[in-house]
Amino acid sequence: RPQFKQLNYYRNISDPENVVVGNPSLKKSTTHFIRTSVEYMPSVKWISRVSFRVSYSVGKNSVERYSFFDDDGTLTTTFDNFSRRNNLYLFSSISLKPSKNINLSLNASAKRNDYRSPSINNSYWTFSINEMLRTTLFKRFTFFQTLNLAPYMTGAQTSEYRFDPLLSLEL
Repeated sequence: RPQFKQLNYYRNISDPENVVVGNPSLKKSTTHFIRTSVEYMPSVKWISRVSFRVSYSVGKNSVERYSFFDDDGTLTTTFDNFSRRNNLYLFSSISLKPSKNINLSLNASAKRNDYRSPSINNSYWTFSINEMLRTTLFKRFTFFQTLNLAPYMTGAQTSEYRFDPLLSLEL
């Protein structure tokens, strides 16, 4: 079911060069989803877990945001039902324990996005990686470090995207 902000036909012109308007004609959407996963905990001393996951979804009338430039150069963002949206998602993860005080997790994923409608036909792949390190220092402090590298803002109109790295440190 569409969200209120997607249905609201009020034109948000708080930024006159970037207008947002809802679409009260949106229909409900339906998504079918299937997922399978395998997890393995080997007897190798420094590998604690290996996992793989595959999922696939098929959506009918999925509500998606899209933008276009008006004749006066104003960027207008609105919402519409897409005839079909398919996603294939692949995920792998490994957890390592190279020593008593160090835990390292590595994750990688790939996603195939496929959008079909009368006005937009678009397919693309996205990729992301994630790394997390946790260690104990001086038997009293725990140090966390994470690094995420994922695409920024993808959707039905995506033709190219940039990666948005995020590094965090915590003690």
